[in-house]
Amino acid sequence: MSISKVAQAAKNGFAMYGSLAKELIAKHGGEIVYEAVEAMGESSGPVYGEWTKLGAEKYAEQLLASQQAGGWDSEVKVDGGKVTLINHTCPCYSGMREAGLSHEQAKNMCYSWWRRFPESARKVNSSIKNFHIEKYRSNESDYCLETFELEK
Repeated sequence: MSISKVAQAAKNGFAMYGSLAKELIAKHGGEIVYEAVEAMGESSGPVYGEWTKLGAEKYAEQLLASQQAGGWDSEVKVDGGKVTLINHTCPCYSGMREAGLSHEQAKNMCYSWWRRFPESARKVNSSIKNFHIEKYRSNESDYCLETFELEK
């Protein structure tokens, strides 16, 4: 499958995710949706924690492969123990916006996923110093920066 087909398939999947979130927000409010997304991020953390045990270079390779397989146009930079992920495109953001979520709602979904993710990763590998979103996109054509810092 070509990269553009993977990206479109991922966007379609995230549009379904966004549609569900939109309906739940309308019926029950954002709080319950964002809490559920926090739990999703928390359950994903241990996988990333395991990857970090490989060291920054191998972690960066694994992270990039994962992003590309999921439809993101991304690149990674490694500086010592710091891995910076640059997401030029984001099928998650595009899909959620296509489903009718506002920019702020899509941003809240992303930040909610990250809220408990770093601590759950740290439970698997205590050498993780910090995982955070350094820059969130301002629109679909912008980019995001995510930083993963590991002890050397």
